[in-house]
Formats: sequence, C-alpha cells, structure tokens
Amino acid sequence: MLANIEITPSLLFAAYALLINLVAFIMYGVDKHRAQKNGPHRKSKKGRDGKPQKDRISEAALIWIGVFGGSIGAIMGMYLFHHKTQKRKFTILLPLIFFAQLAAIVYWIYLNRFA
Repeated sequence: MLANIEITPSLLFAAYALLINLVAFIMYGVDKHRAQKNGPHRKSKKGRDGKPQKDRISEAALIWIGVFGGSIGAIMGMYLFHHKTQKRKFTILLPLIFFAQLAAIVYWIYLNRFA
C-alpha cells in the first residue's frame, strides 16, 4: 500500500505541516500541565508539592513553533488548554503569523498554478 505512494513536494509539505502543528499543540498542553502543577516560573525550581520543578517551555519556544509552521496547532492548543490566552503577545502574534503563512501558501499556489 505505501509502496504505491509517490513522494511529491506537496505530500512532504502536508506531512511537515501535520507534524509541526501536532508538536505545537502538544507543547501548549505540556506547558499548561506544568504551569498547573508547578505554578508560575520561579527561581527556586521547586513546585507546590516541594519536589523539584520540571522546567516550563519558554514563551519564545511557544511563539517560534508557530513561526516554523505550527501556528494552527499553537492557536488550537492555546484556546483548548486556555493557556496564554491573557497574554497579548500570543493573542496578536499567533493569528498574524497564521495569516502570513496562509498568504504565503496562497501565493505559492497561485505562482505554481499560473506559471
């Protein structure tokens, strides 16, 4: 069954998009879980239960995963997990990144369709 599938640039792009968005979604879920378990970023590195705190995922990493193509997964994770929804940086940047990526995809399709 898989032997008959032709690997095309479109298929590779779709696979990459699916994977990066899944990773982004999971990153938001993991960071939300760690935030609830350990509280906000602290210098003491101990959670509410006194055990060593697992490191949170940085805000920069959460934004960059969207820049690298995971904007849909990041937005879905942000709102499904109710994580970072009060931070303007996220509520403004991620939709802007998504629309820029959408415009680039539409432009690429237009160039390939009419070139």
